[in-house]
Amino acid sequence: MAVLRAVSSSEIAEFAGQLRACRNVEEKLLVLVRYHDLMYGIDIALIQETYLKPNRPRACAIAGYVQLRTDRTYATRGGTALYYNRSLHCCPIAIPPLVNMEATGCRLAMTGHHTIVIVSVYLPSPKPLLRSDLRALLALGDAVIPSAILIAKSQMELCRNG
Repeated sequence: MAVLRAVSSSEIAEFAGQLRACRNVEEKLLVLVRYHDLMYGIDIALIQETYLKPNRPRACAIAGYVQLRTDRTYATRGGTALYYNRSLHCCPIAIPPLVNMEATGCRLAMTGHHTIVIVSVYLPSPKPLLRSDLRALLALGDAVIPSAILIAKSQMELCRNG
C-alpha cells in the first residue's frame, strides 16, 4: 500500500499497461527497471522465472539496488533474482545444491534482531516438491523466509502425498 500512496494512479495505470503489453518475462523485468522509481519504499524484491541468461550479467539492473541472480543455464525460462536496497545490511549466500528447485538468497542483518535469510525460490511445473529441497533451504539459518512460485500441480501432489 505504501507504494500506491507514493505515486499517482496514472503512473500505476501506465506501469500496469506496459506490463500487460510484454511478451515475455525479460520484457517485464525491463519495464520494472524503467519504472524503478515506483519501487520507492520497497527494500527487497524477489522475482521468479526471470528468463535471464549468464551472458548478460547486468541485464535488468535497478539503480539503488543490488541484484543477485541464479540464471537457468540448461533450459529456457526459469531463474530467480533478488534485489535489495543498497542501504540494507545484506550479503549474498551460497544456496546448497537443490534437486528440483532454483533459488537465490541473501542474509539480512538488523540491529537488535537475529539475522534473517530471505530466499527467492522457483519450482518448475513438471517437477515435484521434494522435502530434501525444503530441508536444504530451511537449514540456511534460524529464520528463513522463502518466497516461492510452486506451480499448482506440485502443490496438489504435495497435498496428496502428505
